[in-house]
Amino acid sequence: MQTSLVCLLSEAYPELKNHWELPGTILDCRDIPGTTCYCDAEAQALLRRRLEGCGPAFIRWIDTGDYHYLSRLNAPHEPYSLILLDHHPDMQPAAFGPVLSCGGWVRTLLEEDPLLDDVLLIGIDPALEEETAGFPDRVRVVTEARFHEAFSLRMHKPVFLSIDKDVLRLEDARTDWDQGSMSLEGLLYILEGIFAENRVLCADICGERPESRGGTPQDRAVNAATNAALQKALLRLANL
Repeated sequence: MQTSLVCLLSEAYPELKNHWELPGTILDCRDIPGTTCYCDAEAQALLRRRLEGCGPAFIRWIDTGDYHYLSRLNAPHEPYSLILLDHHPDMQPAAFGPVLSCGGWVRTLLEEDPLLDDVLLIGIDPALEEETAGFPDRVRVVTEARFHEAFSLRMHKPVFLSIDKDVLRLEDARTDWDQGSMSLEGLLYILEGIFAENRVLCADICGERPESRGGTPQDRAVNAATNAALQKALLRLANL
């Protein structure tokens, strides 16, 4: 397994080149239409084919939050639990039939993937907690108002970890979605606990703010520093 795979679906990562050296293999998918926020069946098939062609990677950088649905396509091929650190639960009901969305990919996994056991959502906006209804025995929620409290990180199965940097405060990340209040230090502390309590299979990370979405050089510098810190911490915790 390679350590890192960087998926290009927008200009977000290329714009970071003066601030952050992109790690690992680069997979350019910017030529695939129908991928922003929603991903139709044809685009899903193309993305799956390209992802499979790159082989497995422990860390997958999956661009802005508009493409967080890639975590659905990256799901492990063995029984697993999902831990999501995100300001949004990404559990909206499907709005357009079989079209995969960045706002509903967790619900899609729960409904369609028999390998997924349980889900822990950390840092979500309390106003969005109602979106998580319908899976009382499979989904635990630690909202933004409670993530600093003590809670169990032990999961039923080995962990698929997914991080949207919009869970972080503006001092530590700049994304194109509304953001939470977690500090980078707090996120790194939670990651320590996750690895201490579980075997972690792989990790996806998204959450950037490209120039086309109003991103500035300062935004890129902030994101590059956080990306480097996350890359270093995850590889250390995984002993890679």
